Amino acid sequence: MTIWSSNVAEYRRKLTKIEHKNIVSRYKKHRDAEGGIFVPRTRRRLIGVKDEKRGQFRDDTPDFWSDVRSHVKTAITDLQLICEVTNQEQLKEMLQLVPFATRKTDETKASLSDVLSILFDYKLQYKRTKKGWEQVIDSKNILWKSELAHDIVIKCLKFYQDHGLITSKAHERLVEEVTDMLGAELSHAISRDLKLPYFTKF
Repeated sequence: MTIWSSNVAEYRRKLTKIEHKNIVSRYKKHRDAEGGIFVPRTRRRLIGVKDEKRGQFRDDTPDFWSDVRSHVKTAITDLQLICEVTNQEQLKEMLQLVPFATRKTDETKASLSDVLSILFDYKLQYKRTKKGWEQVIDSKNILWKSELAHDIVIKCLKFYQDHGLITSKAHERLVEEVTDMLGAELSHAISRDLKLPYFTKF
């Protein structure tokens, strides 16, 4: 069973009651924190809990999600700005992997790695048909994430190369092969995008 009505599903991914309960629990400490992209009122609306002042749930609207998109895009530019003007020690404090002790206290504490992990966490979906269970192929969302993942991986490999972290000729050749492979596979994915079947047998 999924939560939220069909008109809300345009903006949110469908969540089961258990998934939603886990999100509410996980972000309990974060929802009213100061700073960040969103004010507490917006966070509460995103999480799906009552507005603290009004004591009621607020429905999703096109204007609300337009504001959310705008804030996130601006925040990404702000992140780019901070990376350009901040010294390395400050960047380390802001962007490094979250220490285990900190995460143990508050599991919502996140680094860029955690954000990417959730972004690329692709859950397989299945649909029951007369022939049995078949996997639903969401080619459109796989494709844009593939393009983003490709760009990130290439930049990460270049970082390793530029900073002397590739220490042998064999590994240099491997990086070149991986780079070529990723480019070729992404090209194939783009060319066959509209030709992919909606379902694959499971």
